[in-house]
Amino acid sequence: MRRTFFLLITFLCLILFSAVRAEEIAHGIVFNDRNANGVMDKDEAGIAGVPVSNQAEVVLTDKNGRFELPVTDRCIIFLSKPSGYQVPLDDKNLPQFYYRHFPKGSPAGLQFPGIEPTGDLPKLLTFPLQKIQETKQFTAIITGDPQPATDEHLDFFRDDIISDMLQHKTLFYLALGDIVWDNLSLYKRYTEAVSKLGRVAYNVHGNHDMNFHVPSDEFATETFRRVFGPEYYSFDYGDVHFVILEDVAYQGWNEKENKKGQYTGFLHNKQLQWLRNDLKFVPEHKLIVLSKHIPIATDLSAGDYNRVTNRDELFDILKDRKKLLALSGHTHTTEAFKFGERHGWTSENEFISVNPGAACGAWWSGPKDIRGLPAAMGTDGSPNGYYIFEFDGNNYSYRFHPANLQEADQISVTFPRGKFTQNDTVQQHIIVNVFAGGIDTKVVYQIDDGSPVEMTYTKMADPFVVHYMQENRDWIADWIRNSAMSTHLWQAEMPKYLSPGMHTIKIVATDHQKHEYNKTTVFEIEGKQE
Repeated sequence: MRRTFFLLITFLCLILFSAVRAEEIAHGIVFNDRNANGVMDKDEAGIAGVPVSNQAEVVLTDKNGRFELPVTDRCIIFLSKPSGYQVPLDDKNLPQFYYRHFPKGSPAGLQFPGIEPTGDLPKLLTFPLQKIQETKQFTAIITGDPQPATDEHLDFFRDDIISDMLQHKTLFYLALGDIVWDNLSLYKRYTEAVSKLGRVAYNVHGNHDMNFHVPSDEFATETFRRVFGPEYYSFDYGDVHFVILEDVAYQGWNEKENKKGQYTGFLHNKQLQWLRNDLKFVPEHKLIVLSKHIPIATDLSAGDYNRVTNRDELFDILKDRKKLLALSGHTHTTEAFKFGERHGWTSENEFISVNPGAACGAWWSGPKDIRGLPAAMGTDGSPNGYYIFEFDGNNYSYRFHPANLQEADQISVTFPRGKFTQNDTVQQHIIVNVFAGGIDTKVVYQIDDGSPVEMTYTKMADPFVVHYMQENRDWIADWIRNSAMSTHLWQAEMPKYLSPGMHTIKIVATDHQKHEYNKTTVFEIEGKQE
């Protein structure tokens, strides 16, 4: 009976909310809100040349700051923040740059609240901006997958990640999806925690941020839209154009098995249309930073849930752009590489992909430390943490900040470590994990006062992580203990028959940004010393 009732309600909602009403025209104005009261006063002027969108078309405001756009039900009208201006923030430091046009609101029966009915379209939409002093050099905190499922997880995020981030003076915070782990009621505490950073917070939609009990992808972002606004949009700082994309295509609730449905990485046509129109107004010299949850492509798993299946359409839009960067989360692993033919990128322009790993690491799992916080080490051997990006004009660099280690801790040595016999060195390899390593990273080792020896890049599961997962099985769920392939390991043959006693091994890694990371440890070979 309940199932029949749910199907009936779903069917009625589809008829009610998918019906296309007569197209309306939205009239609006973007103005310089000099006194920051949110109201256009008589002495405040409109701002010309600001891009405004209905999620498909993009127009520029005229000389008086005015615009017109066709709108239909269930759309969001938003502006793209230009450089030198800031949008208003709410009490959680979330940007307010949009108007939701949902006359009837979200469908009934959602597990988590959607959008309340907005009624008729206002006669005039007003979008305030404030002119600010904005330099072309700035920094941003960027992290993947906070993903708390419970209030305890949210406590971990607050104490392990947010408290650590407070040390950095950055312009904004950006989370690359899976803001929570299916429990959308946690958005309230999450946004409150992030607000303590005291800067604007941008959030990407992820596959665990969906309304699952819906018949199709159309209704999967209702709660996300209520809290954060549009699921795709853009904004500018300095010479950088940031693009937020939504690339999770949900197949709807699985009625047959009464469980959440499958999803794939996909960019729907309307969003691609918007992106084409958005980029028309972006000068060629600007750096384009695309931020989404599911990677465009990855050198890890090839499953369609781990990559954008229609990335060829995206690549076609971007192929002539000279300055490109893609950011993603989802895999809970750190990864950096250049797109190439193996991914379908055939343009001669360099296009780099960076995945900063997950704030939650391996889903807030592992033994707890003296603070009561889980180790949360990623299945690729990288600690949980976040990245700091530095932008200078249309150039950028980044560094990894492990949450539960010193900032200088960028490398782990899988072998040699601890104490072992001379026989253990036979057929053994020195194995090193450079957490943020990847593109053109060079790694060398030096034992004692010997000569530096260059190591060879390899892609495999980190043996230390395999051991760690098994040793801590009481703290780590079975499905997590399958160690992931790591894309930031280097190895070299272990010198045979080192003399018994204590030895040092020094690792020096230099990445494509010319950042140098060092790690020196001591190991011991058992045996009679001469």
